[in-house]
Amino acid sequence: MNNKMVEMTLNQILELDNKGQNLKTRIHDTSRLREKELKKLFRKMEFDVMRSARKEAKKEYKAIIEEAESIEKEMIEDKKDEMRLLENILDNKSESLINELFNEIFDV
Repeated sequence: MNNKMVEMTLNQILELDNKGQNLKTRIHDTSRLREKELKKLFRKMEFDVMRSARKEAKKEYKAIIEEAESIEKEMIEDKKDEMRLLENILDNKSESLINELFNEIFDV
């Protein structure tokens, strides 16, 4: 009977050891699965952040382009105004010079 008790105790110990090994394997597998899930989540978060950053960069780029185009239009209008002024001055000077030459030629 003593041997039977020892045998039962040994069987219980082996069974507990097997359960411990199974638990250890399940913990390891669960840990690896969670690690994979976390990596996947991290990649998704990185992608979302990059997509958001690209959208924001596009908005800023568009705003910069619009501002540059506005400044360019303003500069063109300023140059057009300046050219009109110079043309008027030139026309007045030309007319004045023609009148002076006419007066000199004909002594008027």
